[in-house]
Amino acid sequence: MTASDPRSPPNAKAAILAVKNTLWRTEDIISAAITPPRPGIGQWSVCVRIGSKFRFGDGLILNQYVIAIYDDGKPPAIVAVNLKLQCGYPPYEPFPELENGYKPPTPAKGT
Repeated sequence: MTASDPRSPPNAKAAILAVKNTLWRTEDIISAAITPPRPGIGQWSVCVRIGSKFRFGDGLILNQYVIAIYDDGKPPAIVAVNLKLQCGYPPYEPFPELENGYKPPTPAKGT
């Protein structure tokens, strides 16, 4: 929340995880990362960088997706792909929950 935008940023990871199977073939995702949410009119946007395997053979394809997270409760949606100006330079943080085979860490014993 800022003085210029009184809205609180959404939990982008949770919103995207709720619809991930409608956005991507998650079994192909090898690596993923996400930017912090940026405010817009009626929505917030994040960039999600996904590394996926080639359909035939070895290798990795990197794509950057602009995801809109709407204020009115509509499901998140991909609004653009590979926009360098918007997604090329923001700080990314790992988003392993989106990756194929992700298993949440188990709590330490005795806690």
